Amino acid sequence: MGRSRPRDLGHPHNSISGAPERDCQRWMVDSEIACPPTVHRVNDVKSAAANAGSASSIAYIVGTPSNIVADHSPMSRNAALGGAIVGLVADIDNVAKAAYWELSADHHPAFARHRIPELGFERSRREPQWSTSCRVAGRHSEIDLPSLHIGGWYDIFCQGTLDNFTAMQSAGRPATLIMGPWAQADNSGYLGDVNFGLASSAELLGFRRTFTDVQLGWFRQHLVADSAAAQTDSAQPTLPPVLLFVMGTNEWREEQEWPLSRAVPTELFLRADGQLTVEPPTDGEGTDTYRYDPTDPVITTGGALLMSNEFRPGPLDQAPIESRPDVLVYTTEPMPEDVEGTGRVRAVLHAATDAPSTDWVVRLCDVDPAGTSRNIVDGIVRSVAPRINSPLKRSTYGPPATSFAQDTASGYTSHRATSRAGRAISTPASPSKTEPNSEPPNNRSPTMRRGHRTLRCP
Repeated sequence: MGRSRPRDLGHPHNSISGAPERDCQRWMVDSEIACPPTVHRVNDVKSAAANAGSASSIAYIVGTPSNIVADHSPMSRNAALGGAIVGLVADIDNVAKAAYWELSADHHPAFARHRIPELGFERSRREPQWSTSCRVAGRHSEIDLPSLHIGGWYDIFCQGTLDNFTAMQSAGRPATLIMGPWAQADNSGYLGDVNFGLASSAELLGFRRTFTDVQLGWFRQHLVADSAAAQTDSAQPTLPPVLLFVMGTNEWREEQEWPLSRAVPTELFLRADGQLTVEPPTDGEGTDTYRYDPTDPVITTGGALLMSNEFRPGPLDQAPIESRPDVLVYTTEPMPEDVEGTGRVRAVLHAATDAPSTDWVVRLCDVDPAGTSRNIVDGIVRSVAPRINSPLKRSTYGPPATSFAQDTASGYTSHRATSRAGRAISTPASPSKTEPNSEPPNNRSPTMRRGHRTLRCP
């Protein structure tokens, strides 16, 4: 693995615009070496391939179409450093109870306390052109390389991994995809409350040899001459174009494409009395309403997370969430036959709110015969009333919409609910959850505003 060393330990460069990183990128490309995967440098490697010429092959475990930029300022070499470290550690230790609740749309208070420069999103808002230059999205055709994309269904970068794979394929580049039941920092195969089995771990990959062996075999396939590769890898199985782990039945499955062309779009409708059915609601079936208090948000429980250890990623029991009065739950009857969902999951809410802004969260769950509901995939989106100028020339929010169709952010999964276990599918809809990247909804003034939310059966 090639990696540049900062020229000055006090001034490390960690973005694709940094000169030391560009030197490293050119060295990797000019030397025509393989680039093994690292989690945080994926976009630098892809950017190197796009900007510096041509390499031989690249592989990356986590991919996002946008670069994650992190520049660090010089650290004091005086006694003040000790106190600064103590304060920073205290903030880190208390992140779940303090820092997450300080989230701001602008400079984070914790950054200001410790004189930490922003991570790139503030500059992205100020300088859209700079942000565009850091993105790989839309430039995949410039990368004339084979690529290996590795991600997890509960990885916060799941969509980025899939987007990069499909974009490379669309550009006519050789691309391979591996998706396991993993999170960003856990590929053991035991995630949340569920043990997906020994073969689900990245170290075994369905007993296809170790994770490292699989990657090295892929590199040899694209780097070593045909005759030498045949001798070296004669006993190693060749990866299919797509290797997916199907949760529920807990098995690896080889595919030739993503998304699956044989998948059939299937609609489920929110119905009165908490029903979830394939039949659409009848006229006048009514609405469901709940009261939302932004000072008591629905706490994040499982899912695709990259947060402190208090917030575990993966499939977790949703009982504490679904029992809340501000969460609406819709559930199918027990499945008469196996139902598999592999691909994109999205939800369209016909809803209304009397608040200036609202976060809408929809989660798809698997309910076992004992009634335990565990999350499979979720989406979140924010609706904001339009800004208007008051007579005092102050920017305020106009009256909230009385009713609108809201398409929540979608997610991707591969999960099979088996009829043998008498399982059901549940869709809880909640007003919000703690989010590590945005301010709380309705927090437009020192006083948070409570409100009413209405879901209408379309």
